[in-house]
Amino acid sequence: VQSELRKQSCTGADPAKTKEKRQQNRRRRKNTAHIEDRPLSVPEADQVCPVCGGTHFKPVGPGKESFVWEYIPGRFVCYRYIRETQACTCGEHLVTAPVPPKPFPKCQYGAGFIAHIAVTKCSDATPLTRLAKKLGREGVDISVSTMSDLYFKAGEKLEPLYQRILEMVAKGAIVQADETPLRIINQMKRKKAYVWTFLSDNYTAYHFSTTRSGSTPSEILGDSQGILVVDGYSGYNDVTVPEKWLRAGCLAH
Repeated sequence: VQSELRKQSCTGADPAKTKEKRQQNRRRRKNTAHIEDRPLSVPEADQVCPVCGGTHFKPVGPGKESFVWEYIPGRFVCYRYIRETQACTCGEHLVTAPVPPKPFPKCQYGAGFIAHIAVTKCSDATPLTRLAKKLGREGVDISVSTMSDLYFKAGEKLEPLYQRILEMVAKGAIVQADETPLRIINQMKRKKAYVWTFLSDNYTAYHFSTTRSGSTPSEILGDSQGILVVDGYSGYNDVTVPEKWLRAGCLAH
């Protein structure tokens, strides 16, 4: 059955649309990437005509393009600010240039560095211990505990954006929801917690909870209305009532 489905999916694709999509992807990559031109001259040994034996050649057109993708490792920069100090001619007052704005008070790391930690951990699913080794190879000595502190402080800064995403999810006409268990260590004991996922047309919200009770769907969806696509779990019963959400079972239920 799987081989038949795979065969149908391959034969059902429109070759023209597939080719056009590949071309669009290539154009998008070229538009977003930094392109460095490297002119290549015809070797002198090849500038001999096999027909007439002549050696006088002239360029034809702008030249043929060939593309090779290469990776150049990123680099980290440590900015050393030399803050000017001035003294009043009266000799009674000194003034020093202020430091640039920082993400957090007394923070020695810039917003781009902190964003790199958060994106690497969340989008690339890279543990901070592994990231610390990678940064160490690139000349940045930072402990896992420091990165953890920066990561959670970034979460505090992004709290308003997170709350706005939850509001927009609750306004969706159709919302999919599910909860995934994960193990946590609480007071040196292994316990089970849950990451709830709420998916609308344009937004995806993740909510951590130590319980699987129906309080989480009630908190996230509130008194809004729409179609809620979920499984048969009773934790969604409080919001799937006539005056709130219409329950639509997923394909497995």
